[in-house]
Amino acid sequence: MQRCIKAFPVRIRSGNKKNKNMPQYRNIPDTDKCYSEVAKPGERVFCVTVPELVSCGVSETYMKRGISAQRNGEVYCWPHHKEGNTVYIHYEGLKDKYKALIRSLLMDGKDIAEWYAVNGRLNDIMNRFNPYINAVYNDEDYIENDRFIQDYAFADGSALSAELAKKYRDALVWIAFLSKVRDKKTVLEMGYARAGAFWDDVEFALRSKSISLPKVYTKLQAKIREYIRRGAVCLISEKIGNTSAVKITDEAGEWLIAHFASPVERMTVERLFVLYNSVAGQMKWKPLVSSRTIQMFLNRPDVKPKWYGMRYGELKAKEKYVRQHKTVLPTCRDALWYSDGTKLNLYYLDEKGRIATCQVYEVMDAYSEVFLGYHISKSENYEAQYNAFKMAIKFAGYRPYELKYDNQGGHKRLQTGNFLEKVARLSINTAPYNGKSKTIESAFGRFQSGFMSGWNFTGQNITTKRLESKANMEFILANKNNLPTLENAIKQYLQYRTEWNNARHPKSGMPRLQMYRDSVNPKARKIELWDMVDLFWVRSAKPVTYTNAGITIRINNQKYTYEVFTEKGLPDTAFMLRNIDRKFYVYYDPDDLDNVKLFSVDKDSRFVADARPYIEVHRAKQDQDELDASFIKYQELEGKRQRVEMMQRTEDLMKKYGTHPEQNGLNMPPIKGLNMKNEKCKNRSVPVEIGGYEKEMSNLDELDLAEEYDKYINSKIDFDKYKDL
Repeated sequence: MQRCIKAFPVRIRSGNKKNKNMPQYRNIPDTDKCYSEVAKPGERVFCVTVPELVSCGVSETYMKRGISAQRNGEVYCWPHHKEGNTVYIHYEGLKDKYKALIRSLLMDGKDIAEWYAVNGRLNDIMNRFNPYINAVYNDEDYIENDRFIQDYAFADGSALSAELAKKYRDALVWIAFLSKVRDKKTVLEMGYARAGAFWDDVEFALRSKSISLPKVYTKLQAKIREYIRRGAVCLISEKIGNTSAVKITDEAGEWLIAHFASPVERMTVERLFVLYNSVAGQMKWKPLVSSRTIQMFLNRPDVKPKWYGMRYGELKAKEKYVRQHKTVLPTCRDALWYSDGTKLNLYYLDEKGRIATCQVYEVMDAYSEVFLGYHISKSENYEAQYNAFKMAIKFAGYRPYELKYDNQGGHKRLQTGNFLEKVARLSINTAPYNGKSKTIESAFGRFQSGFMSGWNFTGQNITTKRLESKANMEFILANKNNLPTLENAIKQYLQYRTEWNNARHPKSGMPRLQMYRDSVNPKARKIELWDMVDLFWVRSAKPVTYTNAGITIRINNQKYTYEVFTEKGLPDTAFMLRNIDRKFYVYYDPDDLDNVKLFSVDKDSRFVADARPYIEVHRAKQDQDELDASFIKYQELEGKRQRVEMMQRTEDLMKKYGTHPEQNGLNMPPIKGLNMKNEKCKNRSVPVEIGGYEKEMSNLDELDLAEEYDKYINSKIDFDKYKDL
């Protein structure tokens, strides 16, 4: 009786190129999508896919019906399991006729063990190699060498056959791959404990895939070295005309190079071909059959350097042909800092309603890639650099051992004031037009491509080829009025910046910020308060005079007045009395004007005192609070005490030398504004006692001035910002 077979309920993918003609072992996932009597979830089983059986001539429709029946328990001859949308059929449960078909057509007639010894190993090897091989296709040198093979021409103008071109291009991929992964570090990244095991697998893969490269280790290494020196020309066999392919004389070669290199006309190969043949008879050169002959000649590795720099620019030639240093990153934090400016890469709407961008200047620790300090401005200038370094040093708490920066205008101003030399033990400006010497540029690229994802993203620089790294200008223009303000764009940038600092470092796998904070640099110098003063504080342009109204300086056309305070937080009238009319240099932090430092004007310019904003009180009684009133009373009594003290001191001195008016039959005038209760004091026949005023001041028991004015001043000025230093 014929069984009823239900329609197959799932789609079977028949175009899986990776699995085509490649039976393999699979670990069955621990799911309920296993329909097999020969294996169960968690077990390892030898499998084939539907496309593989189709390639053996088995009907796909027939298989679908059989697999569906297996799932319904109607037959037991199509055991299988699912992984995603792919169905894997279990070899051991198939009928013998299908097993024989698979061995014959997919396994070269070998049994499982014999076949897998070759192909299973190859599959494992390629799983290791493929990420690195795939990277080769984007390499500039590989692209040029591949084009060389495709454009290769013989003397008669004929090209390589399709078969030979494929043979050499396959070999090119492998030798380009091997030339990039010869170092021990990369071999370890692939999972090899030793280099010998890696080269054993290379030999096995080359033999298994019939790649036209030497299989013996020494000969293969020699071929790799030749490829690095000469390029793809080393792959083309001399037997098919490599040495006799193009008969261009030395003189003709020089003529071709001179015309192709010239930036005046920018000759194309096709135009050069026509021009060459037009002068060939006159120059007694053999005419060329095809322009590909010129193309091949100009792209020879020994010829290309002769025209490359003149045609594409010296910088491009330097990047391609000048040997690059292979460096090892720092071993700890603050060993090396990089600084550089770049576009903020976020569009915003400026105050005039225009789409705008601006610049960001960043300071980065090379060890951890942590962005330490930044400043956003319209351009990369002195102010931006100064503030970014200031933030970086405050964040780090240490000076770096070495600082690298470019040669922009702002840096020249910083150098003039020896600022950069103060920041780090070694301050080095990177060579012009040498982006590879600045790790920060690589970090910028990865930061922009990996973290800046807002719709107002400007895209990376114009040379980028990735669509993901380009701006969607159509969408941006359609939403112009919805662009953020500059303030919000900065907030957006800071969010991305925080994500970068907390993301995992590509080498260590640790969060960058944790990596930085966990590191210790014994050679980095800790920043103290006086270091911050020396580095970032500004000195007044000229000395300023201290008066009974404090000391006043002008910053950005605005006046700021300061005075010196006692330890108890009260105005230091004794200091004022000693220094009225004395001049001082005033040092201040442009970002924090709540504290300045007074330095003497002598040759050594020594530190004298700290000063804080001058205490102001309300003039109108109705505006005065309790503290205002108390402070006014205190100042009144303190002023009287000072006046009495000054007069007493002078009178004592005059009496010592017989010059006092009373010693000469004359009276001293009373001190104005003082209530002289003692008649003798009025007549100034006896010295005025200042103890009375001191006692009166001490009797202001309604408020403890020392304690309360500490609170008062702190309510007017935020001193907490100084506690960190």
